[in-house]
Amino acid sequence: MLNLESSYCRAFTPRDERELDEWARENIKVGAWSPWEGDFTTDRTPWIVEPLRVLGRPGPRRMTILGPAAGGKSTIGEVFLAWLIDNAPGFAVWYAQDEEAAKEFAETRVQRFLGSCEKVSRWFPANRHMKRTQAIHFPHMSFVIQAANLGNVQSKHIRHMICDETHLWTPGMLAAAHKRTTRFAHNRTILELSTGSLEGDETEQAWNQGTKQRWQLFCVKCGTYHVPRWSFGRADTPGGVKWSQAAKRKDGVWNFRIVEETTEYECPNCSARYAANASNGYALNAHEQYTAPADDAMPNHYSFHWNCIASEFSKLGEIAVEYLQAKQAIKRGDMSLLQEFTQKRLAEAWVDQLPEVETIELSGDYSLGDHWEEEFRRFMTIDVQQTHFWIVIRAWSKIGYSRLVWAGRAETWGECADIQEKNGIASSYVFADAGDFTDQVYTECAFRGWYAIKGEVAHQGYRKQRPGGRAVFEVCMFSGGDERHLRNKMYPAQPKSGSAQRYCELLLVSETRTAEALHLFRTGRAEGWSNAKDTPQEHKNQLASVVSRYREIGKTGRKVREWATIGKHGNHLWDCERYQIAAAVMSGILRERVPSEENQQQSTNEQHTG
Repeated sequence: MLNLESSYCRAFTPRDERELDEWARENIKVGAWSPWEGDFTTDRTPWIVEPLRVLGRPGPRRMTILGPAAGGKSTIGEVFLAWLIDNAPGFAVWYAQDEEAAKEFAETRVQRFLGSCEKVSRWFPANRHMKRTQAIHFPHMSFVIQAANLGNVQSKHIRHMICDETHLWTPGMLAAAHKRTTRFAHNRTILELSTGSLEGDETEQAWNQGTKQRWQLFCVKCGTYHVPRWSFGRADTPGGVKWSQAAKRKDGVWNFRIVEETTEYECPNCSARYAANASNGYALNAHEQYTAPADDAMPNHYSFHWNCIASEFSKLGEIAVEYLQAKQAIKRGDMSLLQEFTQKRLAEAWVDQLPEVETIELSGDYSLGDHWEEEFRRFMTIDVQQTHFWIVIRAWSKIGYSRLVWAGRAETWGECADIQEKNGIASSYVFADAGDFTDQVYTECAFRGWYAIKGEVAHQGYRKQRPGGRAVFEVCMFSGGDERHLRNKMYPAQPKSGSAQRYCELLLVSETRTAEALHLFRTGRAEGWSNAKDTPQEHKNQLASVVSRYREIGKTGRKVREWATIGKHGNHLWDCERYQIAAAVMSGILRERVPSEENQQQSTNEQHTG
């Protein structure tokens, strides 16, 4: 039976005037989805208090939060969502980066969180059809969880919008979503949550347009505040995360156990050191203070930042090991681990443009065709022209080092096959460029059992899911998918008689990622890539003909690196060298060790510690 008195009281209950964090402590219970079950508290996450209080104030506001993975960002969104349902009703949308993330978040977090709060659950509709996995239609408002795609961000007018993991959104999507809130310009809320992104993208621009407030630690020994940083300069500069130099063996290899056991945090003002444990983390964070708001912030736009030093102080030893592993990976040609560390641990934007570094001549003490004891596999990559071909053959070791075996020009497909046979290369390790003369390449690849290969822009590479759900971007991917049963079959229009197979497979390659990798190999910043002392001059000329330039993107002003060919020699052997890197990745030799651009300051500061 309808309880009119209860409904009347609920409808006319005045807004709770307490600070939002105080409301949450009284009304929110945390369940098994969190490491800390029980009554909601900010004792372990004091950096979320000020953002929550700002969100609980009347009036329009936009808030951009940059924080590390598992640092409490989503908790801010969830607590605010529960509060607004009870105190500031209006159509609310939580945008995730894609459909899969939206569904998973709805099933594993939001529904349970809202159900655990009595102030919210009392509003749940009695009709079960009004409460679905990704949508709840309360009597006084509606809430939905959607993917941030063009169809969804151009739908209804929104009063409260929570944008999750905006660094993964398609460029331009955030601006499109904002337009759905203009009808509520007088009392809207836009909350943007993200780890570190890319320099100049929408997320970083949004943070810089706000109040730019950074979380501070309070040193109890000198009585001063400071913004925690992984490093404040060179190894001998006070401040930052430090570990014992005794952990470094004579051969230059780190003993990770000693690193983890000796990691400390040093105050940049008095050089006092704090062991990486929970009690010290609690003491350093206890004074709950951000830096002052920036004077040039846009009206009603707040932005906050904290990093893993604040949120995971007791785990700094583990994180230091992670950092050193990322630095070691650079020597093998992989910048992605350091990028992930910068974005997900430090919550900083990744800078993918560097001052140009002069290319050095990396000639080894060997001649073309010499026997190499460490050789594991060799690949042949072919750039197909209308009347001729350019070819590079490299030998690769198991750890990703490579030597030039052959480079030059061939006049016919038959001559290409002769060079393959002379150099002892299996057909499954030959790749022919199908960017031009596509059907002709498919025909020859099917006839000879080769792979077709094709470059695409794909700036970040190809998104793939690793075991455990972690998404990574790799430099290449088979058309259709890497699993053999998913790969697309490229059938030639008129297959040759006697073909090795009826079709060939196509390997898609990120031009941007392989160009960056080749640049790092050639400048010596990625180890193990060399040319023979008798490398043909044409090979040297063509690789030297490709230079990097920077171009500004539209109105954002963000600069991106582009690769341009100058002079008369062309870039055909340069393309063959890029395809060599993709072939090594495809075979597992360079997997997870592919070079990519790195922040110059970080790349030149090997240890960051004293």
